[in-house]
Amino acid sequence: MDYSEEGNVVQKSNGTIKADDGYYIHNHFVFNTIDGHYAIAYVVINMDSNFSYDTLKELKFNPKDTEKPVMSLYANVIKDGFDQKILLFQYYDKFLKYSSILGCHAGFTSFDIQSSICFIILNFYVTPGITMPVITKFIKFSTSGTVIQTGTSNTGLDPRISRGPTVIPLKFGGYFYCDINSLNQFLTICNIDDSCDSFTSPELNINDIFCGVFDNNTIWTFIKTGDYTTGSWYIIIKDAKQFIKDSGFNNPAILSTQPEQNKTLTFLSSSENINIINITFFTPIILSTGNLIIYQVINKYNYLLRQIYPASSCTLIHNNKNNNTAVSVSCKVLSSTFNRINSTYTIVLDDGFVQTLSFNEPLNGIKRDIWQVKTPKFYSSEIVDSTTATLKLNLNQSFYQQIKDDLYRQIITSLPIDSNRLHITGNVQPDFVDSNILIEFSVIKTTDSSNEPSVNDIINDLNDMIKNKDTSALFGQKYTMFLDSNYGFQIKASLWNEVKFKLLAAAIVMFLLLIIYYFVRKKNLEGNNMFIFKIVLIILDFILDILFIVVNGHDVQVLFAPSILFMVISTFLNFCFTFIILMDEIQSNSEFRNWFVKNVKIVSICTLLSCPDVEALNLLSSQIANLKIFMAPFSEKAEIRIYYGTIINIFIEDIPQFIIQVIYYTRVITYSSIPLFSLIMSSMLLFNNFYQ
Repeated sequence: MDYSEEGNVVQKSNGTIKADDGYYIHNHFVFNTIDGHYAIAYVVINMDSNFSYDTLKELKFNPKDTEKPVMSLYANVIKDGFDQKILLFQYYDKFLKYSSILGCHAGFTSFDIQSSICFIILNFYVTPGITMPVITKFIKFSTSGTVIQTGTSNTGLDPRISRGPTVIPLKFGGYFYCDINSLNQFLTICNIDDSCDSFTSPELNINDIFCGVFDNNTIWTFIKTGDYTTGSWYIIIKDAKQFIKDSGFNNPAILSTQPEQNKTLTFLSSSENINIINITFFTPIILSTGNLIIYQVINKYNYLLRQIYPASSCTLIHNNKNNNTAVSVSCKVLSSTFNRINSTYTIVLDDGFVQTLSFNEPLNGIKRDIWQVKTPKFYSSEIVDSTTATLKLNLNQSFYQQIKDDLYRQIITSLPIDSNRLHITGNVQPDFVDSNILIEFSVIKTTDSSNEPSVNDIINDLNDMIKNKDTSALFGQKYTMFLDSNYGFQIKASLWNEVKFKLLAAAIVMFLLLIIYYFVRKKNLEGNNMFIFKIVLIILDFILDILFIVVNGHDVQVLFAPSILFMVISTFLNFCFTFIILMDEIQSNSEFRNWFVKNVKIVSICTLLSCPDVEALNLLSSQIANLKIFMAPFSEKAEIRIYYGTIINIFIEDIPQFIIQVIYYTRVITYSSIPLFSLIMSSMLLFNNFYQ
């Protein structure tokens, strides 16, 4: 069974354990495994071998041999069902009276092996040749299905003088059992080699007893004396002997760690922070399914998640002498994990994080508050001015408005940072290509660089957390799932860094145009040589209009449709003006018609150039460099039409485009080179047209 978030019981698996024909289940014991599952151990007895003492006596204590075992001990490991049945032990001696399980537990350690262990008691008839009527057996096994060791434990248990003993293995080797016997021995602690110490209370008339062991290897015993109505209860606590050395992690399987326990980290800056955690075990290991979890200790009862790292993302450190074995595991630490000064962090290792290489048995981990590290008392970063930064959300703008406040609180809590250091500005920019939105934040500079994180620290931490949101402090937060991990948290891009080389290219083009202008002017001083610059502006403006719609059109959604609409209308009208003017000149102006026949190609090119702006037709009559292709004999009527067409274009293309670019500039978070150059081009054309 498991529990849902609402606290309801949820069935995780179900099944049936059934004895084979001719057998029955005598008793069972349920215990939990290291990796969080459960197991059921049970004894089955052969019905045909259940002889009575009188029957054995009639057979002269020599019953017929049989190939079938008298008793068998099995374990079923419960995962997705009862699909793993393990045979642990069998016994064939028909002088066996009965057999019971005294106890089963996981995490028993001995001889550098951590395993599960079961204790069973075999009770025999007192017959000729039987010198020990009671035998206690232990069976060490892995939950993957391997019996590691079986042996006899000299506990001295005897049903004639004891009542219902309890046997429990100890974390640091050995085991203990408690029971009530005629000698008033209530507690016995033994090593696996059967060297035992017994504790008696002859002054107490023990009537009932309960016992167990705390996680710190302390044995507790509740003793009931006298009768059930007037008797008394006694609580006896005893620290059990550690037969295996503890390296300080309350887990004999772990030898050392890096960083060490209670270590104070030297640096906090992301470039110098600790970035690796190493754990060394006492036996060769393989990675399993658990997690390494790092918490910031807020107080005795509150812990803030900083990082959760699955074992599958860690790497094994192989022994140089044998590359096929590894006793250490290495896990990367995010730069945002140990990010606050004068703080204590606790590193937790899930049970079952690794398994033994030899038997695939899950090993115990490290509990909370055992492995701790500390951070320095002061920051060492420099004061950086306030700035703005952006993150990207994979959702639409309307849903963002619903979750904005909750998302902000989750980010502030996860950093953690005072809310006066990080604000949402309110600027939102949709990204049509990726169907997401950009959100702008204002990061406020610190006034105390020794005790508060700098602007760069906040930006780097949040960027690291978002890019690793599945393992960072953002893991499990309700709305952080919408954060774009590929984008992270970026300082608002510097427009100068984007355009400086493009401006250099524009300056080179301008220089080349000046050279061309110089030479064509020498050819013909009377020509409209300045039109070279005008035609270049028209071409660039049209290209930038198209790029703006394709690349940036959806950044401000309300501007997308007007941008297309004004561009289509102006292009269509300019084409119509151009077609009408040229066709009328061909039909009614014989000089133009004769010139047209000789210069069809340049007319075709100018027709295309006139689609953005009908004024481009003036190139045909500009007389640049005294070239005949630029000496079209336009009539006065055509020139007037071109003039009025240019004025109309100012109102249907130049002014709307300028307004759109200004509105775009005020609405977006990240302003890029295409809108900038488009604004410059539209401004220059508008100024030039009004000036003319």
